[in-house]
Amino acid sequence: MATWSSSNPSVLAVDPQTGALTPLKTGTATITITTSGGLTSNVTIQVARLVTAIAIDQSPLTLTLYKAAGTQALANGGIVTFTATVTPAGYSTTKPVTWQSSDPAVATVSSSGVITAVAAGETDITASIVDEYDSNKVHTSAPIRVTVQEVTDPIPVTGITLNVQNASVAVGGTVQLTPAISPANATNRSVTWQSADPSIATVDGGGLVTGVKEGKVTITVTTVDGAFAASCEVTVTPIAVPAVVPGTTTGPPAANTGDDTNLVLWLIVALAAGGVIFVFYRKRYLTK
Repeated sequence: MATWSSSNPSVLAVDPQTGALTPLKTGTATITITTSGGLTSNVTIQVARLVTAIAIDQSPLTLTLYKAAGTQALANGGIVTFTATVTPAGYSTTKPVTWQSSDPAVATVSSSGVITAVAAGETDITASIVDEYDSNKVHTSAPIRVTVQEVTDPIPVTGITLNVQNASVAVGGTVQLTPAISPANATNRSVTWQSADPSIATVDGGGLVTGVKEGKVTITVTTVDGAFAASCEVTVTPIAVPAVVPGTTTGPPAANTGDDTNLVLWLIVALAAGGVIFVFYRKRYLTK
């Protein structure tokens, strides 16, 4: 009766009676069969984690290609890099991932997955890897659609200014900042807004500044095209308290105090933080 053994059972286990093999992890092991008469034979086996699938880590997207004066300048996503994930993790292969564009006239893809827009249109990008042990078997990802839109002769931004360089706003109040982009007919007039300290004042995507607490803060607007910037220093002031306007009311004669007096009521109204109105009365006695 023959028996089976493995030189590395942690990698490849073998049933000593049947010779059935059980791969446990990547590596190599020598399987030996020994007859009852003492004859032996062996074979070295490599255990590998083979590729089962490949996928591109990217959703369909649109690239914008700007062309000017007969030359090609890429901007706003004209170049992007794709990556591919091979399953399972820790796979064993010496084969590289290859990339392909279904229409290189629209967009090309390099051996490292860099997509470059070429002309307006659509193309599908795929990634492939050849099976390590069967060269006739190729694992290919699902295609990712890339759309290229073209803008001809764009007018570049050359600068930006704000309607004011200094502004004041009360806590809880707002002030509108308005940018002016040069030239006025620039192709890409998009801007971003930023507050140097949002705890003092915030700014939204339209340049509306809201006071948060007392202090000074710089609000900056930056063009997407060219990264030109302009700023405004905003001073946030406390909530204004209305001026005290005294009023007089002649009341009934006071209780007998030995002389004639009139009771005058002064009404002082103050608006406190939070919108609560406090009313204070102060009595003042006037003699004739």
